[in-house]
This record gives sequence, C-alpha cells and structure tokens, in this order.
Amino acid sequence: MNIQRHVLSGLFLSLLPLSSPGATEPSDVITGYYTATYDFANAGNILVVGGARDETAGGIETWSMLNFQRRKRADLRCAVHQLRVVPPGSHAVFAGARSNSGRPGLGAVNGLLGVLNLSTMQVNRELEIDFLFHAIAVTPNGKYLITVGSDVESGDHPLETEHHNVQSGTHPTSITRPGIEVRKLPDLAIVSHIQFPGFENVNSLACGPENKICFLAGGSTADNEIAANGFLAQWDLERRSLVSIRKTTVPIWRLAVTHSGQQLASAGGNLTEGAGELLVWDVHASKKPVILTTSLDTFDIAYSPDDRFLISSGVRLEQLVAGRVPEPAGGVIKIWDLASGREVWRAKTKNLCVKVAFSPDAKYAVASEIGGRIHIWTLRDIVTDAGNSTRP
Repeated sequence: MNIQRHVLSGLFLSLLPLSSPGATEPSDVITGYYTATYDFANAGNILVVGGARDETAGGIETWSMLNFQRRKRADLRCAVHQLRVVPPGSHAVFAGARSNSGRPGLGAVNGLLGVLNLSTMQVNRELEIDFLFHAIAVTPNGKYLITVGSDVESGDHPLETEHHNVQSGTHPTSITRPGIEVRKLPDLAIVSHIQFPGFENVNSLACGPENKICFLAGGSTADNEIAANGFLAQWDLERRSLVSIRKTTVPIWRLAVTHSGQQLASAGGNLTEGAGELLVWDVHASKKPVILTTSLDTFDIAYSPDDRFLISSGVRLEQLVAGRVPEPAGGVIKIWDLASGREVWRAKTKNLCVKVAFSPDAKYAVASEIGGRIHIWTLRDIVTDAGNSTRP
C-alpha cells in the first residue's frame, strides 16, 4: 500500500511518506484552533475548516486540496464546533458556542447558529440560542438543517412533542427550549421541533439521500429500557413521524449513512463497562446488524464515496479496569473493507481525532485531531483495490 500523509497547518505543510502507517507519529503542527472540524466543497477540491480558539472566538477557513494552501478565512464571534457545507457548495452552516461576557471562562455560554457565504466569507444569517448543539445535519438537497441541542445549565433536552407552524415573517428568531429542530435553509426558520417521549441524549444525526429520512441515535443512563442502553431511530421529515426504533446494547456516539441510503454504520460504547460496538445496519430490513468490532476504540465514522469502505477514528486505551474510565493512550485511524469486514489499514495519532472522512473524489482520508491538527493521507490504491491492501 502506498500512502502519504499531509499535515494541514496555518503555518506550513509537512509531507511525510508512510511506508509503515501504524509506526509513524504525527507531527506537532497546529492550525491555530484547539479544536477543528471540516467539510468539503467544490467536488472535494476545497476543504472548509471550522474551529475554536477559546470559548468566545473561532473561525472558518477554506483550503485548496490541490496544493494544500489556505485560501480564505473568516473570524467569528463564536467557537465553531459543528460545520456542514450546504449543497451545492456556495454556503456553509455552522454551530458553536460563545461566552456572553465576551471573555474566556467568564459568564454564561450560549449557542450560535449561522450561515456563511464561502465566496465572500461573510455571515448571511446568525442566531444566538440559549442551548448548545450536539450535532447538525443538512439534507442532500440543501433545503433543510436538522440540529440537536441541550440546555446550557441542565445538560438535557426535554422530550415532548411540539410543532411550530411557520408563516412567512412570523417565525421566531430563536427558541429557548432545547431539543431536535428542523430549520429551513438559508434563513434558518424553524419548520418543526421533533420530540418523542422516552429518549434522551441524541448524540448523532444523519440524513438519507432521498431528503425525507433523518436518522437519530444516542442513549443515556435514564431509567427506561431503551435509553438506558442505546437507540437508533428513523424520522420521516415529510410526515413528521417516527418510522422505526432499534435498540443497541451501548449508547451510540456517531452515525454514518451510505450515499445509496441502503446502509448505516453506528459507533458507540460504554467507557465504565469497557464495552464498544462498531455496527453496520441494513436500513430497510429488520435483521441484526453486522458487527465489525466490539473493541472500545471507535468514535467517529464515515463511508467512502463508493460505499465500499468505512473509516473510523478512536482512542488507544490503557488496560481496562472494571468500573473505571480508562485513560486514553493516543488516537487511532482505521479503514475497513465492508465486503470482507476486515480492517485493512490503520495509523496512530497523538490524540483522539474527533472527525474523519474520505474526500468526495476518494483521493484522501482526512482526520481532525484534538489540538487543532488536521491530517490528510493520500490513498493511492487502498480504495480502488482493497484485495491487494494489507494491514501493517
């Protein structure tokens, strides 16, 4: 396997050959943010990076995937934690947090939701909201934004049904009640507020390619049969109704859906019990999911453009001790061949990578590490011919 790694930085670019990916330590190169997330625009030629410098400030940058040079930057009055490029790619929606005192570490923290024009790097729409965002998702047609958040003080989101009938010019500019919202793009008007009793801590959202199904997953320690473990639910955005719910043995942290919409992957775990699951689900069948691994080392996941591979990020943990949360020993990136269920490649990082993805042209695997580093691996033959790839 021929793989190279690029480390994206606000200062310089490091190109390192990886003859043995698992043995190479990441370079200490920082983007300028202590956390960073990203998405792709312009058919994968542009990497859109959002990040946080402190509790009060962050920004969004665009980078060329052709020469790995920074193109544009917008400084924002919030720490950016979630970012999605809105199809067809002229705008990005971001969610973040800011201290209303204007000073790091002081005052209450509010959520901020905005839409940025990627050509002018100007914010077209911005809302300050009294809760923080766990996850956001954009429908493939770019018409709707789905968000999930929780109250700043309590940390939970009450699950009771509420629907906002939006008329032109009469929709609220913000909402103080936490939960799952569907908003129209680009004006961020609320279309509906999704709640269903008995489920807490929705950690991840994903949209199907037909623009009508939203997948929600999570779990909690609440005293009910499903939420005490984990759950995976399908919500019909058009009918505003629940389609199905499936139970899992551990809370789900992240979801990914194939570009065909036929398959889902979920990653989750319970740190105190040392239990983890990386599962592959058939969306339209009720059969049991395929288990790729039960190790507690998967945090984020994403499918390759042809849906044949899955990339995952996680932590390398010290020896598990029952009843005690293990200390992380570093991060690990893995690529899985879904036809065989085999892990075909891995690389180590110094810290956990909070986001991983394949570029839309399948030329790169990208990982954003805690501390602000963004690693970009060039995939020469791993995606086109997994049969000839070997695990290091």
